[in-house]
Amino acid sequence: MKPTLTPGRLYAKLTSEFRQVCCANCSRCQLPVPTRVEPARGAANWMLGALPTECQACAKEIAEIVRRNQAEYDLLDPVSAPDPSRHPPRPSGPLH
Repeated sequence: MKPTLTPGRLYAKLTSEFRQVCCANCSRCQLPVPTRVEPARGAANWMLGALPTECQACAKEIAEIVRRNQAEYDLLDPVSAPDPSRHPPRPSGPLH
């Protein structure tokens, strides 16, 4: 079981790592806050929203930071429900 972080602590960790690798264009960028999602088997229970346009130059580095932290931490957010758009609900009832 992975350790859990609150959204604020996870955001602070991601932002700190991002600031160490970002380019000059991203100096004023703000990463999206991590949001909880319903995970597929073995997948992370959180993700980031879309990056600001200015951050596209650093998208590869940001993706690596997110991947590494998704493998290490789960998101503990007892207030928010998972975002259903990542994994749509399965149809109910008998399959034909």
